[in-house]
Parts: sequence; C-alpha cells; structure tokens
Amino acid sequence: MNSRIILIIAGLMLMGIWSCEEYLDKVEASDITEEDVFGTYITFQGFADQMYDLVVAYNNQTNNCSYNYGDHVVANASGMPAYQWDVGNYWAWYTNSKTIFTGGDNEDEGLWSGSWKGIRIANLCLKNIDYLSEATDEERDLLMGQAYFFRAFFHWEIVRAFGGMPYIDMVLEPSDNMKLERLSYHESTERIVEDLDKAIALLPKDWDETETGGQTIGANRGRATLGSAMGIKAKALLFAASPLMNNESTGSGFVYNTELLEQTVETAHKFLKLADEGYYALEPLSTYNNIFYTLDGTVPWRTEIIWQRVQWIGKTGYSGYKNQGPGRLFMGGRLGQVQNCEAPTENLIELFEMHSSGLPISEGDAGFDPAHPWDGRDPRFYKTILTDSTRWVKTLPVSDPKAYLQLYNGGLDRGAQGSLTGYMVKKFWPYGVNSVDADWQKFMFRCPILRLADIYLIYAEAANELYGPTAVPTINGETGMTAVEAVNIVRTRAEMPDVDSRFTTDKETFSERIRVERSIEFCFEGHRWHDLRRWHIGHLPEYKTLYGLDFNKEHTSFSKTKILDRVFIEKHYWMPLKRDEVLLYEGYYQNPGW
Repeated sequence: MNSRIILIIAGLMLMGIWSCEEYLDKVEASDITEEDVFGTYITFQGFADQMYDLVVAYNNQTNNCSYNYGDHVVANASGMPAYQWDVGNYWAWYTNSKTIFTGGDNEDEGLWSGSWKGIRIANLCLKNIDYLSEATDEERDLLMGQAYFFRAFFHWEIVRAFGGMPYIDMVLEPSDNMKLERLSYHESTERIVEDLDKAIALLPKDWDETETGGQTIGANRGRATLGSAMGIKAKALLFAASPLMNNESTGSGFVYNTELLEQTVETAHKFLKLADEGYYALEPLSTYNNIFYTLDGTVPWRTEIIWQRVQWIGKTGYSGYKNQGPGRLFMGGRLGQVQNCEAPTENLIELFEMHSSGLPISEGDAGFDPAHPWDGRDPRFYKTILTDSTRWVKTLPVSDPKAYLQLYNGGLDRGAQGSLTGYMVKKFWPYGVNSVDADWQKFMFRCPILRLADIYLIYAEAANELYGPTAVPTINGETGMTAVEAVNIVRTRAEMPDVDSRFTTDKETFSERIRVERSIEFCFEGHRWHDLRRWHIGHLPEYKTLYGLDFNKEHTSFSKTKILDRVFIEKHYWMPLKRDEVLLYEGYYQNPGW
C-alpha cells in the first residue's frame, strides 16, 4: 500500500472516525500504532501534510463557487451559491454541498468542515510529539511549528467569517466537556496570535536554508514558514482591529481598536524586513499574471506569494483545474464550457484610475473620456479585465468574428451564458486557455491567500488610522514608512503615479484611497467580502447595487445599467451557524439575526 495512503488511513483512525464495522474487518494498515505514525520525522510529516490539503483554494473551490462575494462580480447562474449570496440567502452555504464553506467533494473539505478537521490534526500532532524518537531538534521544531501555524490559521479562517469561536487546543475525547462557550472575536484572536508567535519562533524563513529542507530543495514551496506565520498574524490583527470585529468584542461602536492597530503596524513592519532581506519581492508588472498561473505545468509560485494552497502533485494530476478554476467561474458558456460567468461589475471598473494623471475618473482633470471608457486606465486594468473586441481565440482566423470577445449587447459572450455586465475576468485566464483553443494541458492556476502587496496595504491602513497619511511613525525605536509611502510602493509596481496630494490631507480622505487601492490590487482574489464586512460598510447603498455597462457593437453608445440590488442587512455581516448545532447548548449561540 502506498505509504501516503497508509498515513491518511492512520490519521482517520487516530481522529476517531473509523467505524466499528470497519474495525472488525481489519486490514494490515489498521494495526498501525502511534509509534508507527509519529515515531520518525518522515512518517510524522506525512501525517501532518494532511493539513496542507485542507487549505481552501478560494477560486478553485468545487463547482461554480468562488469566494468573490460582494460588489466586484455578479454571476448569472441563479441556482448557484454566488447568486444565492447576492439575494441574501446565506443558508446556501450548507444546503448546497458545493460551497466554499462546507466543501462537499473528495478533494476540498471547505472552510468550515475542513478547518475543524485541520485543527484536530494539528492538535494530534502536538499531543503526540513525544512519540518522535527518530528526528533532529530541527525536525521536531519544524513539525511543531507547522502544527501551531495550522491550528491558528484554521481557527482564523473560521472566526473571520463566523465570529468568535471556542479555541480548541487539545484533542477532544468523548468523555471531555464538549459544551465550550464561544469566545469574543478579540479573545479568539489572542489565542490565534499566541499560536502564531509559537510558529514564528519555530519555523524557518526558507525551508531550503534548513538541513531538513536541504534534502528536498525544489519541493519546499508552499510549506508554512516564519513569513507565512508573521503575515497571517499581521492580517489577523488588522481584522481584529477593524470596526466590525472591534464592535463584536467591545460593543463600543464601529471604530478601529487602537491597541490592535499598534500591534498590526509592528508586525507588518517586522515582516517587511523579510522583503528587505530578499525573501519576498513584488512581481514586476510585466509578469504580474504569473502570480496566478503558469502555462508550463508548474505550480505558480513567485517571490510575492506568502501563503497559498499547494495541492499534492499526483493527487488529481492537476487535470481538473480547467473545471475547478477559471473554466467554471469566469469564462462563460462559449469559451469555458460551464455557463456560470462571474463577471466584473461596472462598480469595480469605475474604481480603476487614469494612468497618466493617477486620478479617479470622477475628477474633472483626470483625463477620462466617457466615449472611450477603457482607454488610458491604470495598467492593472489591462492585466485584470477583458473588454469587448479583444481577440481571445487564437486558432480562428483574424477575419472570423468569433475570434474576438463579443461583450456588447446581443454579442455571443453577453447574457445568460456569458457576462451580464459587458466585462470578463482576465486576471486568472490566459490567452488560448479556452474550450476552442483547448490549451488546458499545462495551464496551472492558483489564487494566493496572502501576498506581499497585501502586507504593504495592511501596514498602510493601520498606520493611517493611527498616525494619519504622512506622519513618520517610530516603531520599537525604528523609523517606519508613512502610510502614503506604503501605498505608493504598490502603485509604483503597477507603474502608476503616486497618490495625488489632494487625497493625503487627512486620515478620512486617505482611508478611501487605501480602500480603492485594495479593490484594484486584489479584485477577484477573495478579499472584497471580508473588507466590506470588517469596515462595516457592506450595508450601504453604494455597495449593494450592482451595475453593468450596456453598449452597442460599434461602441457609439454607452449606458450604465443596474443588474441587481444585493440583499445585505446587519445580519449578513456574519455567517449563520447550523441551526441544529446552536441548539446543542446555551453557550454556543447563533449569530445575530439568523
């Protein structure tokens, strides 16, 4: 039997989910003991590796469901969770087995069920560390560091969507007290940060630089590192400091928490030293899309990436990624074989500034021409958005109209089997990878969970709220960058001008520019829903009405048109918990409004 399969079977046994009937029909693998699994570094790491498989890949998740809830995309399949989300039906997260919150297939467990499973595996690793006899001190540290990291990470994944939860730091047995009360968001974050600090002390900056990792150079990318633990810590602290989460914990109103902002700035400042040391770097604009995909069969991994899911090679041979990634989510019926197209909204399009001036299109001196609305925009627009008349089928003759996207009203790629808005997502979709050209074979797609640009904007947001846009902070005796400088680093990579001085006069004005910068830089990467929630602005009208752009084939007439009004009231700031579970005991209560 394959050694990895044996370890997974052993893991299932140790997690207590092997039935009595199956136990009576014993096979050779069922005689595996704790010493067999946890006695050596290789077998222990094989058991721990299950946690990597439980990380949710936000834009690869099962069937027709990305994590792009909010105002940046609108989907056209009414039976799918993305649509149900827009109409306020959050119950679809567990009534539809193909959602990101529950999983439902044999590959991805989903955010809720997979995260709890990952927490139990992490606790099993920590509980059984003393069985490890054939390992170096470094190998022991690496195993414990990964366990602490994943225990924190999986708790954070749950907490940021569902609110404060019990923090499970032991292997629960049937005889244990299961009536664990929910913690507040801040209390949960304290426990998350404690585990991340333990992981930071144990994990390396680069596995290739360790004696252990030196034996597998070239195969270490995607493993938890000091940087991934520190980066998630910075993000977890910013979330906890944000208005929604601060109010959940303190009831003091929807304002930022100053103490947690200070910790956020300090953590992000420390992380950016890793970039100064060369461990991370922003990807040049010319190869920006290589952050998300490759065409040579290799897993996308650039120096900008801090943390992402890296699936085991050979598990599915990666053959399903045209279906579980862009093909199911963004391409539409004609070119992607699945008729659920999550299309960019006009709401998002209007946020892209003008390239030459660096100004929002609403500014009179920006240089925007409504008769040519896609000309001269932020260079990221052309890396991210597909517009009408773009040649996107390379095997058809230049003279064939079907070689071009037809996103105008009445076009082949507009409507029920295509885009509802007049745009398509380019960010994750390379030329030739479609059902006509069929360049799927070596197409490899991943959506990072955390990358370096996010750390700069995390720092900028926290620093702006604490000190304002242009104040130079002192951080543990060191001079830090200003909030404006941090944002401009991200803009410089995009070959955009610095933020215009008219927007750096005060904290409130610059805060809006940071929010726009996050919108542009991270669109479609699964950030927007969380951002709208943590800022406590998702209920405002401007984030609920979704627009498209109507235009004719000749581009002589453009008209902004409403697609739908999203349902978002106060209860939608938190995911509901399953009704049968919240009835189990008083301390495990339902989220407000559900």
